[in-house]
Amino acid sequence: MRLDAVVLLTTLVFLATTAAGALADDLAVATSLQKNSKPKKIRRVGESSLSTDDAFKFLKLDDAGDKILSHSDFKVWTKFVTMVKKYPEGVVLEKLQTQYGEAKFAEMLQQATLVRRTKKTALKLQNAEFEQWYQNGMKSTGAVIDNICNL
Repeated sequence: MRLDAVVLLTTLVFLATTAAGALADDLAVATSLQKNSKPKKIRRVGESSLSTDDAFKFLKLDDAGDKILSHSDFKVWTKFVTMVKKYPEGVVLEKLQTQYGEAKFAEMLQQATLVRRTKKTALKLQNAEFEQWYQNGMKSTGAVIDNICNL
C-alpha cells in the first residue's frame, strides 16, 4: 500500500472515532464525490451520514437547472435515495417538485420524455407524479390544471 493511502486511511480512522470526525468524514466524502466514478460515488455517499438533501447539494444537483435528469450525478443521487429511504420515488419526486415548483417540474418531465437519454427516468417520475395527483383528489385533467397550473 502506498504511503499516502496509509496516511489517508489512518487519518480517516482517527476522524471517524471522534464526534467531529463524522462531520469531517462527510466533508471528505463530499469532496471526493466529484472525483470518483459513479459506482464509487454511490458507495461513498451510501457510507456517509449525509441526508438526501445534503447529498443533492454536494452533487451540485441544485445547480443543474431544467437539465437535471441528464445531469451525470442524478442517477448517483437517486441510487443513494433508494439505499436510504423506504419510499425513494416519493422522496425524489418531493425534492424535485420543491426544487422547481410542481408546474415547472411537470413541464420538465414532459420535455424529458422526448429525449432518448432521459425518457425512461422521466416516464417513471411522471407516473409517480400522476399517482400522487390522483391520491390527492386530482382525478381529471381539469383538476390537475386547476390545482397545479393555476389556470
